Amino acid sequence: MEPRIQYAKTSDGVSIACAVFGDGPPLVFTGIAFGDVHVYASGVGAFKQVTDALVGLGWRFIMYDGRGMGSSDRGNTDFSLEARLRDLEAVIERTGVDRFAVCGILQGGAAAIAYAANHPGRVSHLVLAATYAKGADWFNLIPAARAIRALDTMAEEQWEYYSVAFANAATGFRDSDLANRLAAVFRSGTSASAFLSYLAASEKMDLTEMLPLVSVPTLVVNHSANPLSNLHLLRVLASRIPNARLVTTDDLVGTIDAFLREGAEPVPSRQELPSGTAIILFADIAD
Repeated sequence: MEPRIQYAKTSDGVSIACAVFGDGPPLVFTGIAFGDVHVYASGVGAFKQVTDALVGLGWRFIMYDGRGMGSSDRGNTDFSLEARLRDLEAVIERTGVDRFAVCGILQGGAAAIAYAANHPGRVSHLVLAATYAKGADWFNLIPAARAIRALDTMAEEQWEYYSVAFANAATGFRDSDLANRLAAVFRSGTSASAFLSYLAASEKMDLTEMLPLVSVPTLVVNHSANPLSNLHLLRVLASRIPNARLVTTDDLVGTIDAFLREGAEPVPSRQELPSGTAIILFADIAD
């Protein structure tokens, strides 16, 4: 699927690029680094496959490029939690959804948690994957995060080297060709200075006191295939959200789909015609 980009305007005047895929119950995916629409459109990595699979299962997937990323306004690099919530709120208003599930992965978790805590009447479910409650803990415990922060001083001078190093670390050093292609997506998705500002803001975020305020059904996922996911941090996160459920899985799509469907009416499956079937319309035309 090719994204049809539309723009939302935040309360502080930033243009945010967003896209909607599919029909059915809405799932809003909070923006992470480099821009979700931008990463999806590149086709590199697993994000497009996850999105397309959820759309194929009957979900309406809403994603966006956060400020400073992708096709959004690159001029504003305020990456505070308040700014990220303004981006999310603008997309929600622009797409016209009323009640929806929210999914936050990695640095997208902070905005997802804060929005769910502040708007329980609008959020039906909260899904948190490979994320954390306190940014400093993640940057201290994740080897890839520690490694990339150690290279911060050279990022602007050696943006290509820095992005390749980050992509290799983020993919677990398993596929250098994939890492090189991801690095190119990263570089086109934002600037070195903006990315450093994004990481610095993420590291300062602490949602610990907000976690007990989350009252919506919550699933916390340790994605075993993701080297940026940490089970200890996710246990801490799940233990402080009332009635949250923690699972470890390599089937991110199936796990999210099953959780969101609990207690809901079944979504009708699309009926496919058998191979080779022809439909013929007969019409009598008089005069």
